[in-house]
Amino acid sequence: MRNKLLIKFLITSVIICIVVFPGETLVSGEKPVIASRISEIIDVTVITDPDYYKPNTTLFGIDSEVEILNRDNETQTVIEQADCYPKVDLNATLVDQSLEIERIGACMDMFTWYYYQPNITVEYDLMMFYINQTGLSHLPDGNYTLWRYIEYGSPAAGIGTPGEILLTFINMNSGIMNVTYSYFDDNPHTIPSKINVTGATGLTIVLSSLLSLVFYSIVSKTRIYKKRREKQ
Repeated sequence: MRNKLLIKFLITSVIICIVVFPGETLVSGEKPVIASRISEIIDVTVITDPDYYKPNTTLFGIDSEVEILNRDNETQTVIEQADCYPKVDLNATLVDQSLEIERIGACMDMFTWYYYQPNITVEYDLMMFYINQTGLSHLPDGNYTLWRYIEYGSPAAGIGTPGEILLTFINMNSGIMNVTYSYFDDNPHTIPSKINVTGATGLTIVLSSLLSLVFYSIVSKTRIYKKRREKQ
């Protein structure tokens, strides 16, 4: 009888948690307020500017269009803890492993805040990098991954929450370039009223732990009850 009462109590506790905190239990499934993606590789060129000359290398430039999506219905603050240019970053796995990439960029060691209105803001970014081989007319064969890192949060706190960062892939095979883009999987014109990620995450973790504990207790007590019945 005691076991049955305990099970009923635990089940009732779960129901109360779901009824009292219906929204919070679903927050963990929400996407970050801010998201970024490279929406178009506009051009990939060999740059011959003498100001950037470096012996035994070829200088490349990737000109890209970037979209910043604000899923909220209010302007969001994006934090750049070190304001770097270009903002698009690159990683590559090249077929010829003797080749190396050296990016050209500069960072200001200071917090900078940018403000993004609801829906999509379009930016343009030129990323330049050296490859340690002369006379290249196109990117060497291999796989290239590009992204635009982004954080959002409170300027007063000076600490950002990572946004959703979607990747763009370039595959070079025998000099032929194929680009694969990632897409926002929600309609930016259908914006939720408010996504309080920071305020609800901790509560979600607590509720998740509580529900897990309740479930474990139910299973454990049921097993103990069954074992006792088998012994009897």
